[in-house]
Formats: sequence, C-alpha cells, structure tokens
Amino acid sequence: MKLNSLFGKMRSFQILFCLVLLLEICWCNPIQPKKSKKELQLSYSCMRVVEGGKNAEKAPIILLHGLGMFKEAWMGLYQIFALKTGRRVCAVDLRNHGDSPWSDETDTASMASDLNPLMKTLKVDKVILLGHSLGGKVAVHFTLTNPNKVEKLIVEDMRPNGATDDANKMVLGALKIFRGAIDSVPKGSTEPEAKKAVYEFLKKTLGISFHLDQRAIDFLPIKCKKGKCEWKMNLKLFEKLSNVDTAKILVKSSGLFENPALFIYGEASPFRIPDAKDEIEKLFPKAKLVGVKGAGHVVSGFPEYRDEVIRFINEEN
Repeated sequence: MKLNSLFGKMRSFQILFCLVLLLEICWCNPIQPKKSKKELQLSYSCMRVVEGGKNAEKAPIILLHGLGMFKEAWMGLYQIFALKTGRRVCAVDLRNHGDSPWSDETDTASMASDLNPLMKTLKVDKVILLGHSLGGKVAVHFTLTNPNKVEKLIVEDMRPNGATDDANKMVLGALKIFRGAIDSVPKGSTEPEAKKAVYEFLKKTLGISFHLDQRAIDFLPIKCKKGKCEWKMNLKLFEKLSNVDTAKILVKSSGLFENPALFIYGEASPFRIPDAKDEIEKLFPKAKLVGVKGAGHVVSGFPEYRDEVIRFINEEN
C-alpha cells in the first residue's frame, strides 16, 4: 500500500475518531492501585513490514488506544511505524474495549496488568509502549511498575497522574452522548445500518459539517447480535462508575523509569501537559516533552507527531 494512501486513510480515521473524542477523558481523583484478581488475554493485531531486517529482533512497539476506542484506531499509523522502524508493531484492545474480554475490574492498574500475559504470548522480554489518553495512563502505570520490561515510553496527551477540571467536566456529557447514539439505532438494525445511524446522530449532536464515506463509517466500534446493537466497549460499566465513584478508573502511579520517555501533547489540549512537567521529570528523569502547535487531545493526525515518534523510536539509547 502506498504511503499517500496510508496517510489519507489515517486522516479519515482521525476525523472519524474526533466524533467520539468527547469520551477520551480520564478522571483526576487517584486511588492506590490494587492487584488485579485476574489478568486477561487481550485481543491484538501485529505486523512487521520487513522480515529479517536489522531491527527484527528488537523490542516490539505496543500501541494502546484511549477510552472508548479500539485497536483499529491506529490504522495508518500502525503500518507507517512498522515501515519506518523495521520493528514489529502490535495494536491492542484494552479490557472492556474492542474484541478483548470485559471485566468488572476496570481500573488502570488492572488494565496495565494485562500487558504481562500479552508479552508472554508475544514471547518478548521488553517492549516500547505508546499510549494515547487512557492508553497513555495504562502505559505509564505498567512502565513504572515494570521498568525492566520497557525499553522506551511514549505518551500522547496524558499526564502520569490526574487531569484538569476542564477535562473532568466533559465525561458525564460524553457518556450521555454515547448512550444517546446507541439508543438512536432502530431495533432490528443490521450492523452497517446501526453504524450509519450512530454516525448521523453524532454528526447532528456534535454539529459536524463534513461527510465521511461508508468505508470510514465501517470502523465505528459497534457490534450487533440478534438485532441488538451496542458499542464495542463496556458502556454500562463506565456509566455505573461515573454515577458511583469515577475515581475507581484511575490509580496513582509512582516509581522511577530511567530509560527514555517522550510526552507528546497538543498545545491546544485541555489536558495541559506542561503543567505536569515537574511530576513527569521526577518519575521519568530522561523525559522529553514536545508540544504540537494547533493540536488538541488527538495529536496523532499531525505530521509533526508522526515524525517525532519515529525519530524517538529509532534513536539509540
């Protein structure tokens, strides 16, 4: 597949994911982590562009999506990272998302623990972690609790702990939008019909003026079975948490990671990553903070993001 085609598809997917960006929120009241009762086998997809290259045996790159997303959210970037680094690249569905199992344990410590069996399945001792939003928080927690298993860490628009008030205020409204979107699907709809209905609801509700073709709409994370359609995420569980104690999703991450770390963020993002610089540098002494002008919470659609991440991965420690 040509690079221009990949860039075009990536941009289409980024536009689509901006429709559901309001759900890309993390809560800021941390609790102390507890060990997950059960590590889950996550759904994932891997690729390597060139077999037997000089980077073939190096640590693979693990991509972790944000809240409400799924592994296909990395489409486009996924292939580019494999091509430009020569490494195996694996996109993963976090628990309660995509094709991975659901669990009542939805805190980020539990999510991070699922990376241990994934590494065993992949037969690797070290990985490069790249996470966006919630995925960034999961990557941070795994890295600080398992520093010997991570070669490099890349975090897209997320703090090690907490979030701003502006970000926190968005979560309840986002959940209502997602509930309204799935409730707008007529009973007995097929999966393509359901995705079209949800797209039209989000487009109208969020005041979106652009149009996406059916190929992009097909990537909406919705599944239908026996005429009943739902998000490919445990929406009921997240709704329950938001009504009871939203702090249960976020845990306090602490420790020390002395390998390279990149915190890349949108300069227009409400998460305001530079405000957490002191904490980042305390936990990650070799951290590099890079802001992308004009970017909000989703930074990966910008060429500067792609170039910086590839350069960071390919740099010798």
